[in-house]
Amino acid sequence: MYTNEISKLNTIKELISRRKKILIISTIFFISILMLIVSGWLYLYQNYNESNIKNKHLFEQYQKIINLIQFNKPKTFLSKESLKNINTFINTNKNIYGVMVGILLAKYYINNNNLDKAFLLLKTSLKYTKDPNLISLINLRLARIQIEQHKFDEALKTLDYIKIDDSWINMAYDLRGDALFGKDKKKLAKDEWTKAAEAQMSIIYNQIVKMKLNK
Repeated sequence: MYTNEISKLNTIKELISRRKKILIISTIFFISILMLIVSGWLYLYQNYNESNIKNKHLFEQYQKIINLIQFNKPKTFLSKESLKNINTFINTNKNIYGVMVGILLAKYYINNNNLDKAFLLLKTSLKYTKDPNLISLINLRLARIQIEQHKFDEALKTLDYIKIDDSWINMAYDLRGDALFGKDKKKLAKDEWTKAAEAQMSIIYNQIVKMKLNK
């Protein structure tokens, strides 16, 4: 009996370790896609407004803040003054710049295990954009936080905002699977993960989904 208990304990530890690796890889993949898309938006936005000094100054402020957040090492903290300046920028600029800084600051809070602040920031960012892609991306991030907080029913409601004709629906299937798995609805979870796997989004993403399907 003692041997069986040790075996079960080792199995649980292995599962937890695998889920952590999946979360880390998924987060990196999500942020990479987000920054790739937004960098294109901001490039066009800047070019259309090159003659406008105010927008140039705004873009320079944005770049400084982005660099400050991006080059901050995980598990290290920004100064109170830096956080104050960043939050002032977000509250002052209710546009693409403020939204993007809000999303990146939310990532900073997630890296430092402050999910509540990250959630509030993303909720605020959601109010200041009408772009369907950004709305879907923010809802995916909100749902991921809710899953981490074991708020599985709330996560499923958040994911309902992403409709079947949305280009981000396959990531929503993936997260729905995570939420359902958390509710111990393994068959339904695998159904959602199967939908995500069928999309063939990328080699890395497919490997992540296949790991989940093998649970």
